[in-house]
Amino acid sequence: RLKQVVANLTKGNQYWQEYSGYLIITEDLFNNFDWDEIALGAHVEKAGVNEGYKKTEETFDKNIKDFAEFMVAYRIADLELKDKYNEAVHSDFYNHFSWHRLTKEELNYFPAVIFIGEAHGFLKNNLTRFSTLLSANKPIRLMAIDKRLVNEPNPDLDWEDASHGFRQELAALAFAHRSTHTFQCAVNQPVNAYIGMQQCLQVDAPSIMHYLIPDSGEVALT
Repeated sequence: RLKQVVANLTKGNQYWQEYSGYLIITEDLFNNFDWDEIALGAHVEKAGVNEGYKKTEETFDKNIKDFAEFMVAYRIADLELKDKYNEAVHSDFYNHFSWHRLTKEELNYFPAVIFIGEAHGFLKNNLTRFSTLLSANKPIRLMAIDKRLVNEPNPDLDWEDASHGFRQELAALAFAHRSTHTFQCAVNQPVNAYIGMQQCLQVDAPSIMHYLIPDSGEVALT
């Protein structure tokens, strides 16, 4: 048991220091910004059309499983050093351990998995996938970049039909998922945007960061 614990700790220490997070980014945003410079130390990956939600959840599931095994090794090592490991109690508990039993503090050490896309993509094209991902109640982060303060007009609708429509609000939809932490801010308020991002990365639940970019998208985002 001790040899396995030492091996898991050695492997885990090296692996979890390699990345500061995992970013899955929609194709348009991926090509428009230098993400390696923006997100230093993070593993950055491009998501094709309709791939983002699946890729995000798969990335989380794989890495959180490995992280839970690392934290189990850490817990067992701590018990062994204190001579408090009880074979009858702890062996069965840790043999059936899953990430859901991690503490909030332990989850804060897990490199964040963030899906970044434009807000209208979350609302217009994949609303069902958006809701399904939040309903899974996994601490996955979604960052919505909103380059428009108003919805783009639909050329197929005349003005009377358009006037009867309404604008969907991403934050309001997120509120409907009871455990989801939601933050909305314009990026020309950098201090508030930074504080809000910190809060979204520290909760042990799904979180939405909705950033409005009123002027130059590239300057504001970087």
